[in-house]
Order: sequence, then structure tokens, then C-alpha cells
Amino acid sequence: MPRSSILNNPGFRIALLDTTQKTSVIALKYHVSYSYTRTMRRQYGRPYAPTAHYGDFTSGRWLENKALVRDVKTLRVKEVMAKHGYCMNTVVDMRRHLGVTKHKVLRSKEFRDAVKTRPLAEVAAMFGLGHTVIAKHRRKYHVARIVSRALRNNPTFIDDVQSGRRAKDIAGQWGCTAAYVRMMRKELGVK
Repeated sequence: MPRSSILNNPGFRIALLDTTQKTSVIALKYHVSYSYTRTMRRQYGRPYAPTAHYGDFTSGRWLENKALVRDVKTLRVKEVMAKHGYCMNTVVDMRRHLGVTKHKVLRSKEFRDAVKTRPLAEVAAMFGLGHTVIAKHRRKYHVARIVSRALRNNPTFIDDVQSGRRAKDIAGQWGCTAAYVRMMRKELGVK
């Protein structure tokens, strides 16, 4: 059916207003492109709402839920999505509304200290950032694998690894991660 006459089809118009049907399903059923169907749903003011919380963000009701506000500030976006049932765009908008932005996290002292002293995966989990962002900042702060390779050949570092001191203390002294110290202990056979 051509687009000019698809709106004459009452079934299509009813399907547009049904918030329980996905936009892609309606597009396939009526042989219309996804983008056109999505545009028409927006025009009629009834987009697909897979969550029970549709409209909470625009009305501001989510700010009344203290647990949700705390989670938006502290948890990763995907964790908030799973726990509270919001879509990714809504959670990102909530974080922006509360002033929790990626740039604010990247400029914090806690982030800089973590990048310099903790393993990449641990920092990514702590701050909810991707591994590539963490790796970029590790290079920026001169904490790279090249430093670790140089330590591998340093006899004083090897003596410290074998000394039995805490891995965290050795890592702080040498500017590497505790995970690297533990890996070196495993390679050297130190218990």
C-alpha cells in the first residue's frame, strides 16, 4: 500500500495508537518502513512504551523515588535499566538531569587515582565506563603496559614481588597495578 493511502487504513491507525505493539511489528504487518511508522507514532503522541514507567521522566515523578535517584547517581546505566525497568535513553537523561556526566567523572580525583593504581576492568566497573575510555586515560596519565614490561626486567622490582609484601603496597610504590604484581608472583612461582 502506498504511504499516501496507508493512513486511510483504520487498522493501521488503531495499531499506531496501541502502545503494547512494537513499532517494528506494525511496520512489518502493514508493509511500511520502520522510520515512517515511528514518525507517525510520534505525530499521534503514542510511541511504543515497553516499560511501566512511561512518562515518569517527563513528569518528574522519578525524582520522588529516593532509591531510584541514588541508583542513577551511583550505578551503571545498564544496572539501573535492569533494576528499575527504564530504557537506556531515559537513564542517560536522568543522569544528565542530576549532573552526573561522563566528563564530571573523568575529571574527578577518584577516577585519576583509580586509573593509576587499579586494573582496567575494575576501574570500568567502578565508574561505568568502557574499557577504551579507561585505556585512553591510562595512556594520558602514562600508565601503560610499556611501564609494566620495563618493570619485568627490573631486579629491584622482582625482589619486591618476591618479598611477601602486600601487592597493593608494591603497586603503589612502583606505579603499576596490584593485579600486575599478583601476575608476576604467579609467573615467578611465589606464594
